[in-house]
Amino acid sequence: LAPDGRAIAYLRHTTQGGYSVDLELASLEGEPGPARTVARGVFGFAFSPDGRWLLYRTRCTRQAEACDLERVPAAAPPQAAGGAAGGDAAVPAPELLAQGMKSFEFDPRNAGRLLLTWQRTDSTALDAGVWQGRLVALDQGVLPGSLRLLGPDSRRVAYAVVQPRRAGVRVAVLPAP
Repeated sequence: LAPDGRAIAYLRHTTQGGYSVDLELASLEGEPGPARTVARGVFGFAFSPDGRWLLYRTRCTRQAEACDLERVPAAAPPQAAGGAAGGDAAVPAPELLAQGMKSFEFDPRNAGRLLLTWQRTDSTALDAGVWQGRLVALDQGVLPGSLRLLGPDSRRVAYAVVQPRRAGVRVAVLPAP
């Protein structure tokens, strides 16, 4: 359920055209209409804290350890898989935010900022970055579960590095958006 209660999203298991887990989105404003398919093959989704966007992981590889992160407006009807919903050319296409990522987390203080991680293939550690209108790399070799935005304004992030020559706790200052 979107934070403002205006939309609902859910995953639907389908077998039409082969097995898939599809992301559906329905408006709850006025007379609720039918849900529309946002994307096929989705492995996790979330509404932004301000309810403006619906983000989701899709086109996953490596057992869903590496996925593309896309978003669509939560208020607008999403583009149906394979073309514009209802034939409406004005329907926005999904926006690609990052490729090959493992996880994303919203900044509770800034709906336009996301913490992202990428699973390394050489260890259990992660590479980390931040998206705030553009993607910015933070560091490599981050201990899973240690990445935290710091208050009061989320302009700093703390994390543990597990690479043997660099092991320790780090604090990074995020660039201005």
